[in-house]
Amino acid sequence: MSATLPQFEWSLFESEYQRLADQTIDASNVDHWTRQWSDLNARVSEIEQRLYVLTSANTADDEAERALNRFLEEVFPSTRSAEQKLKEKLLAS
Repeated sequence: MSATLPQFEWSLFESEYQRLADQTIDASNVDHWTRQWSDLNARVSEIEQRLYVLTSANTADDEAERALNRFLEEVFPSTRSAEQKLKEKLLAS
């Protein structure tokens, strides 16, 4: 049986990425905007790292391995795409 697996679904993050993408960036809010983006990215990265640690700590934990694979297949690509859009938005501002 796995240790407690972190909860993750793309839907948990999608609206936050979209909110950042929809915001106007200017000199008055760029620091706050980048801080929000950094915090969101840190939460996503933490989930990935926790899943990786669970699979490394117990290589026989099939549930943790399935969860990591599902994260990498379903959530990670969407976050990378959203991250790229935010990078382009910041550079264009």
